[in-house]
Amino acid sequence: MLQTLGPFKPVLLAALFLAINQGLVGSILSVRLAEMQASAQMAGLMTTAYFIGHVLGSRLGHRLLGRTGHIRAFAGMMAIGAISALLIPVIPEPLAWIAIRLAAGISLVLGFLVLESWLNMQTSNENRGSVFGVYITVVYVGMTAGQVMLGFVDAMSFQAFSITAMMLMLAILPMTMTSRAQPDLPADARLRLTDLVRLSPVGFAACAASGALTGAIFGLFPYYASGAGLDISGIAIFMSATVGGGLLLNWPLGKLSDRVDRRWVIALAGIAIAASSAVLALSGTGLAVLVSAGGLLGGATAVLYSLGVAHTNDFSGSIDPIAVGGGLLLAFGLGAIAGPVVASMMMDLLLAAALFLFTGMAGAGLAGLALFRMVVRQAAASVDKVDFVPLSSTAGPAMGVDPLSVAAEAADQLAAAEPVT
Repeated sequence: MLQTLGPFKPVLLAALFLAINQGLVGSILSVRLAEMQASAQMAGLMTTAYFIGHVLGSRLGHRLLGRTGHIRAFAGMMAIGAISALLIPVIPEPLAWIAIRLAAGISLVLGFLVLESWLNMQTSNENRGSVFGVYITVVYVGMTAGQVMLGFVDAMSFQAFSITAMMLMLAILPMTMTSRAQPDLPADARLRLTDLVRLSPVGFAACAASGALTGAIFGLFPYYASGAGLDISGIAIFMSATVGGGLLLNWPLGKLSDRVDRRWVIALAGIAIAASSAVLALSGTGLAVLVSAGGLLGGATAVLYSLGVAHTNDFSGSIDPIAVGGGLLLAFGLGAIAGPVVASMMMDLLLAAALFLFTGMAGAGLAGLALFRMVVRQAAASVDKVDFVPLSSTAGPAMGVDPLSVAAEAADQLAAAEPVT
């Protein structure tokens, strides 16, 4: 295994520093907004802007890599990400931060695009699952470490954002100093969202729900915790448990889905999200509740995207999996754009704990859809099921995908296929 990972050490090290930045900067900004007594809607808009940047970055990715190559694109995007982090304390105006977070979303998704593209195009079918499993583990370790670091910084200080910028500068070093050749890009692939919904309503919904929940977790959970009276250490513990849950549950639930109808596992994850949301809404801010319920909610959320991609590919037949992945990435992005806005409006109109009403409704709705579709459609045949591979929400564009339109060949294949799920 170590020999297999040898060629990818620069990518994994860069991913670690990039994930630490991603885990830390969003929580710092959310806590900063809460301490400034900004509205929940402002925190939601910040997160929405960030994920709009993700969608835009995924559209630009293939063109940028084709023009500059992986290493130069990565260095440039990390520099933009570092500048965007340092601008937040320099420009003390929340409205300006919305534009800054948009730029950060574009740059960071392109950074992940480079890393995952490098991994995808230099792994074989035999070792891709294990390599991406290690990669996803590194990403979750980094994001969890970022939440832990939250307990040691002052969200209102310049120092906090300097540390996040330093993480991106450190990510540049292993990539620019590697002696390994850059991979070539695959051809662009495209697929319409409506075709994906017809192909697999449950897979599409799982990816969209994953985006909505992820946006709410990273954009509003720290804001809620700060407003509820937790100190910075308590917020760090809460967020570390929530993000770290993804590290613990991703593989077990994924492997279980290889053995049973994946819709059972998607429904189970949705029920876990709804139940943990109810506990968080009704049981206050005790540390034991935050760690256990937050960890379950975050872990169940983290696996949804990978389950949605695997379930859709179970039914995709000869349709290009790159195009499928790109369309599902867009579903995630649209969910992540809408989720924080809706959740923050509920918080402002009702009460802060309405955040968990939103996450609970998302989980329950997904579980209900999965169970309903099990009644009206048979499960995928065992011979057609693909192996579960843990994915992050940037896996689609990392394969070189523009997900907003359809290639004629893929459309013809879908038109001739019976819609199943």
